[in-house]
Amino acid sequence: DPQTLCDNTLLCRDLVNGTSEEVTPEAIAALAKRIAKSSKLKCDIISGKKIGRLGMGLFEAVSRGSIHEPQLIMLSYKGDPTSKETTALVGKGITFDSGGYNLKPTGHMEDMRCDMAGAAAVLYAIDAVAKLRIKKNVTAYLAVCENMIGSKAYKPGDVFTAYDGTTVEILSTDAEGRLILSDAIAYAVKNHKPSRIVEASTLTGACVTTFGELYAGLLTKDAMLRAKLEEAAASTGERLWALPLDADYEKDLESDIADMRNINPERKAGTIAGGMFLSRFAKETPFAHLDIAGTAWISKERGVSPKNATGYGVRLLTEFISSL
Repeated sequence: DPQTLCDNTLLCRDLVNGTSEEVTPEAIAALAKRIAKSSKLKCDIISGKKIGRLGMGLFEAVSRGSIHEPQLIMLSYKGDPTSKETTALVGKGITFDSGGYNLKPTGHMEDMRCDMAGAAAVLYAIDAVAKLRIKKNVTAYLAVCENMIGSKAYKPGDVFTAYDGTTVEILSTDAEGRLILSDAIAYAVKNHKPSRIVEASTLTGACVTTFGELYAGLLTKDAMLRAKLEEAAASTGERLWALPLDADYEKDLESDIADMRNINPERKAGTIAGGMFLSRFAKETPFAHLDIAGTAWISKERGVSPKNATGYGVRLLTEFISSL
């Protein structure tokens, strides 16, 4: 039903376009509950101090500087109760990204309300899957918080422990998306054992430098995931291009004082470094990372997309789920 996909793409655009004053982590949690109720999805939310208490040290660190409580929002849809297969969709939901103490300069901060476009895409994709009654099982994980500065904010040089026990040295507080996502991915892997994970995030400026606003980056070691996502991209027009996720790139994330650091300090292959960081937390689970930094928010009208939020990913992810 094209109508459902169009409607959900427009709703996704509206959510991403909404100001960070209105679209807070708590507001996204409330919206997810409403969507769950209307589309008969199961909704579980872990919020506030419980995130830190459960051991999601990276997620907790990023959210500390904000007055808004972090939210790990989980929505699940059982379209095929006879199957044990489940796909996890994970989305980055930074409702405003100041860059933290690695503060973004003027010209790069004004549109940072769009840094939750991955979470918005995942939210409206699972809603579309439910509305279309696709016979697949899906769980969406929205990692949602603000990245702000303040007396409690996390700092460069600190080391924090992820949900799976990995220690991470913070070289940049502006590489925060991978931190909250890795805790969400590790949580999904440990507690729900998904068959595969596809994660979408406005992760790196390097991706915009590479592809502009036309293609999203696709990083995966799994041939099936790559093929299915590329087919979905071809059929929906939400374009993807694969980049290598070669193990040799991991050396650039080695730390002297922790298991890994959150960026390659030389800032080379930034998009690949982000994908390498995230893939580590998926362990043995087939994993694909979509860097939608260029495609989720655009500087001028392009084809069917107006300026600003595009709703990128809703159609792509829905098509991908239905193709499994």
